[in-house]
Amino acid sequence: MFIRTMIILSLTILLSSGSFILDDYLNDQVKYGQPNEAQLAFARKKQLVSVYRHDIEHQQVGNSLWQTAMLQLAKNDGEIAFELANYFQADGDEATFEFWLNQAAQKNSSKAKIVLAQRYYDQGKITLAAKLLASSALTEKQLTLQTKIAMLQGNTEALLTLQQAFLNNFKASQFFKELKTFHVFDVADNTRQHVLAELSELEINESRGEKCRNSMQLFATNYQQLKAAENLIKQVQQHPINEFFCFDNPRYIPAKALNCSQDEQIAITCDEELWQQYTNNLDSRYLALLLPVGGANVHLGILYLDAQDTHAVFIHELSHLLGFIDEYPLASTHKACANKSLVSFSNNIAVLDPHLQENGPIDRKTLLAQIPWAEKIKKSTPIMKLQDGTMVIGTSDDYKNEIGLFKISTCDQQGLQAYKPLAKRTALQNFEASFPQEYLAIYRDSYHQFSMPSFHYNIALALIQNEEQEKAKLWIKRALLQELDQKRKARIWAGDF
Repeated sequence: MFIRTMIILSLTILLSSGSFILDDYLNDQVKYGQPNEAQLAFARKKQLVSVYRHDIEHQQVGNSLWQTAMLQLAKNDGEIAFELANYFQADGDEATFEFWLNQAAQKNSSKAKIVLAQRYYDQGKITLAAKLLASSALTEKQLTLQTKIAMLQGNTEALLTLQQAFLNNFKASQFFKELKTFHVFDVADNTRQHVLAELSELEINESRGEKCRNSMQLFATNYQQLKAAENLIKQVQQHPINEFFCFDNPRYIPAKALNCSQDEQIAITCDEELWQQYTNNLDSRYLALLLPVGGANVHLGILYLDAQDTHAVFIHELSHLLGFIDEYPLASTHKACANKSLVSFSNNIAVLDPHLQENGPIDRKTLLAQIPWAEKIKKSTPIMKLQDGTMVIGTSDDYKNEIGLFKISTCDQQGLQAYKPLAKRTALQNFEASFPQEYLAIYRDSYHQFSMPSFHYNIALALIQNEEQEKAKLWIKRALLQELDQKRKARIWAGDF
């Protein structure tokens, strides 16, 4: 063997024109034989591809020969470039990882394209991500990411195409099954066919009624938000307020479907007439919508939420649907504090007539008649107290742990004095504070008296504003089916919420 090798090495000096014969011989030895160190060294000097592949297979990962071999092959091989990128990522060299990941994608590595597309997607570079995926081989990961992008963009035509691709190739995909629970493709199909069913008397079905008085349907505009909605529901289900709600699986809705305002400094508003297309077959009482950005708020039967909001914010907003009002100063234009008749309007706030005491001392019975939670106030708990030598409305600090009448700043902007049942701070004043059990007990007794009307009422109002009276009547009738109390029904007919 030694003599044969020496002869070959001599020939490389004397017969350079025949070097291709030597290359072929060394390639064969490296690929199929048992090359010795001299042959491998000479093959490396000649920069033969076969020896680099040999070194990748036989050298310890990460040593200098392995790295040299990987670097040489990665120049022209996308899959090797991708493997090299993964090596540098595992080694903590992020810059070199990104370089070789890009190189691998440029050299048509489908695996690299999907990884790079995911990074672009996570960084909000959606156009770059979509472009990479369009040239990638068909895989479940590729379809998954393409679907997430189509959902984010509200591209319903693309969603239908992707649905068929899943059915043809990855029908058992867990992600695909999840999309069906989110009704992603139902929305796409409805949009494509321009389905907007005309309501009629016959199509108005009975609601869930006593089965669930406060049923809620959450919507979200992309996959991440749908998962966030799921998580919010799970967290609420661990909270005492869950006793009064039931939730269906979140549903997908395109981000631009409702023409919503999205500004983190401003409360979210939407064109609520457009909800018709997405709620015609729902039997829920309330809706909730998660958007990428915007101020959380409740507008009648619809709750709007920033997708970054915590479950504490969600619980706070849910309480508004039950008829609880904020215990911090409201805007001067807020309807609650503009209540001229001073009738009861919430579970936890009472605005009392400032002229009650002008004609002398007020008796307890007259005062209690104006308090929604009057039955929860013990006979032994005072609701008048001595202040600067004068009897004034309010429970003294000696009874701060009892249900009574305690001043709150809710209607300060309107120059009105509001009172609440408890002295302590609650979740209606601060998101992170606790939601009192006493408030839940008050709600049980009020039995829906101050709850918001159903979302059908929102749609009816929007239609009336657009002068579509006949359609509005039909949505009003749907709102009436959600009510049991005749006074509430009368208020809905009168548009008095």
